[in-house]
Amino acid sequence: MRQRLERQPDDFEAQLNLGALLLSRLNAQEAVAMLESAVRLNPARPDAHNMLGLALARVGRTREAIEQYAAALGERPDYSSARFNLANALVKGGQLEEAIADFRRVLAEDPANTLLRERLADALDTRARVLEMDGKRGDAAALRAEAQTLRGNGQAPR
Repeated sequence: MRQRLERQPDDFEAQLNLGALLLSRLNAQEAVAMLESAVRLNPARPDAHNMLGLALARVGRTREAIEQYAAALGERPDYSSARFNLANALVKGGQLEEAIADFRRVLAEDPANTLLRERLADALDTRARVLEMDGKRGDAAALRAEAQTLRGNGQAPR
């Protein structure tokens, strides 16, 4: 891919693929640079935005990762992977309500996904702690019950 880019520096597919490879090899910083270039070449590709979001999140640039996931969803609103990644980034950014809404939306499409159920349950527990600190114990209890149900160790909330 590097040889291909030497011959054709504006080769979107080579940049995207090399960025993905760098990310998988835990070289997120170099992946960011490669994927930013790919997104500049073809901003209409949601997969490029999603991949760049993953690289940005890996280097701790959460706000920018959120922007990339949002761009991916702007191009393709039904892109579940980007919505799941966005929800994870929103949790890191402290935007729990938005994260929970996105996790729920993805879970509606894939209700058997155990990783997704666990992430949503974790976000609900975190939100419940915040509500408890604000004195909203009833709301917190409802979220904790939902989290237990998602984990399979509670009854479905009524």
